[in-house]
Amino acid sequence: MELMASPRNLTDQITKLRAREGGFSADMSAAIEPAKASLKERKLAPDLFMLFCYSIFFIAITAQLILIVSLNML
Repeated sequence: MELMASPRNLTDQITKLRAREGGFSADMSAAIEPAKASLKERKLAPDLFMLFCYSIFFIAITAQLILIVSLNML
């Protein structure tokens, strides 16, 4: 049982793929761009976890600002 293909076999496979009618491109961005263009971008719905994370973040920022201001007054 052969686990890895030899470099020679890989080269032959790539040559066969390039010779196909559809062709072969090593550049993956060319294959991804048409798929992205056809999909409309939709807005993500706010879920409870994100709301929880943002609320904790804003509470922490507010607490730090209050602490900084109170320590400056002392």
